[in-house]
Amino acid sequence: QSLRTGRTRIVADVLELGDAYVACDPRDRSEIVIPLLGGGESEASAHPATLVLDLDSIAVGRFSDDDDGLLRKAMIRTGLTPVEHGPALHGPWIEPD
Repeated sequence: QSLRTGRTRIVADVLELGDAYVACDPRDRSEIVIPLLGGGESEASAHPATLVLDLDSIAVGRFSDDDDGLLRKAMIRTGLTPVEHGPALHGPWIEPD
């Protein structure tokens, strides 16, 4: 979803996603996924996302827009370019029509 939209996904409670969520750890309860470019390209809007930073937590509601901003800054320092096609998407995914 993050790759398709080019936007961060913040899910406060992954149980809201039902079968649409694939857990790496059955204790996971929240997550943040940030789309990134792998080569450090400078013009993120002109390129599709090629990878994601996916962090999970066993705490419900662990991630926020502030975390998104801080993680994006950290990724830039590592040479990766976060894709920015709008503000973070929160909550369960709703398939576009």
